[in-house]
Amino acid sequence: MIQVIGTLILVGAVSFAIRLMLIWKSRKHGCDAYYFLLSSEVFKREKKIPIVLPPVYKLEQQEQWYPPGFSVLLSTFPREALNKHYWAISPVLDSLLAMLVAFVGYMATGMWSVALVAGLCYALNAASMVDCTNLNSRILGSLLLSLTMLSMSVFLLGNIWFLVPTALFGALTLLSHKSSSQLLYFLIAMLAVVLRSLLPVIALLAIVNTALALSHGFMLKVWKGQYDILAFWSRNWRRLGVHPIYNSPVYRDAPLHKEKVHLRGWPGAWKTVSLMGLNAFILPVLWVLPHHASLSTWDRSMLWWVVGTYLMGFLTQAVPVLRFAGEGYRYIKLAALPVGYLCAVPLLYQWQPAWVYYCLLTLSVVIGTYLLRRLSGWATEDVAHSMPSISPGLQKVIDGLKADSTVENVLCIPDGVADALGYYTRKPILRGTHNVYFKQVDPFFPVHKLPLDYLVKGYKVSHLVVATKYTDMRVLELDGYRVIVQSDDYTLYETRRQG
Repeated sequence: MIQVIGTLILVGAVSFAIRLMLIWKSRKHGCDAYYFLLSSEVFKREKKIPIVLPPVYKLEQQEQWYPPGFSVLLSTFPREALNKHYWAISPVLDSLLAMLVAFVGYMATGMWSVALVAGLCYALNAASMVDCTNLNSRILGSLLLSLTMLSMSVFLLGNIWFLVPTALFGALTLLSHKSSSQLLYFLIAMLAVVLRSLLPVIALLAIVNTALALSHGFMLKVWKGQYDILAFWSRNWRRLGVHPIYNSPVYRDAPLHKEKVHLRGWPGAWKTVSLMGLNAFILPVLWVLPHHASLSTWDRSMLWWVVGTYLMGFLTQAVPVLRFAGEGYRYIKLAALPVGYLCAVPLLYQWQPAWVYYCLLTLSVVIGTYLLRRLSGWATEDVAHSMPSISPGLQKVIDGLKADSTVENVLCIPDGVADALGYYTRKPILRGTHNVYFKQVDPFFPVHKLPLDYLVKGYKVSHLVVATKYTDMRVLELDGYRVIVQSDDYTLYETRRQG
């Protein structure tokens, strides 16, 4: 028992240390962070669902139909401590997941060595820690989905009492994170077909009814909001990840931005394969596949979890008609728990030749370490400005907006800066995409569909904030706007044209 407890502590400590090293230099960045800080602040004060935000985001309704679970969780922390240390929430949750992997490894096999290898494989997995670079609900969704699938696996093995935790964790998943919910629906449907059983359907019915009961019917609005998001991306998936100015039809003379999630032809095929390989620890699982017949029923359930998740990721990445459901690589990390577990399972079965397994495991560690270094470089560079730190330049803009009583509507380029400005200034910002009625952001997102002057006049924009390193200022034709604040990285304009 001491060995097991020590293993869990070691896995948690290693996982947390790696994630802190990854994010430390830019730990206070992330556009999602400010939305969740604001919504949790409101819930802590009002104690009411749905959460109704102050009139900050002008392109969405104040009543939030986004799954509120993460905001409710954040509201349990002391406000001052949360504002100072919110960057630690995601690494802590992901480290708990690493410990859960180790715990599952021990409970399923009785071997602390399996627990150690499984936990460390999760701790070193770059795919599982991508979202530690920002405060968001994805890791909570992954944790709740994992608890749901583990409980459901026990239920499907014949323990009917595990329908209760399946329903509870599943309901919390639906009320906390959209992509995790979508994968849960897919996995349940796949298990019903593969097992030729109605038990997964019974589990789904229990989950749905529990979610409706816990939310007092608010889950219906969550589903409506999610439908609106999916409908928006079904129209705009081709522009996912593009530059709002350089890829805008309004500025066709500007150079096209190179980054894009969905590419055509061989570049697109290669990107799909490379994204599927973001979880390097899938390699030892390939050694499990040819021995699937000798796996226990529990181990096969873990394997189906991996297969279903990768299938969902591949379909949403590679099949155009399904791309509205999200980027495929975001699903891959949701298989990190069963992948970590299956990485260690060959220690139990001792399949021969054993050197194949150890070579694959070593290769996974090498590739995983390389991916971590790449991820660390990305996380410590404020390259995108869509997930900004509060730099001295941005702080000057915040102070300028707070001191200006003439602010009517603020437009930000890129729009990710808007969350930070909205949270710290509480001024009206032309920002949406958190909530229902996505059509309201169409003129601005994913690309600008109208010239800047038309947007300024049509939406009564009084102030414009531009990340100066994000786009060529000459393209925007800002010569007539009055500069209020200027720094190395941001410029605040008053949009009233100077004569």
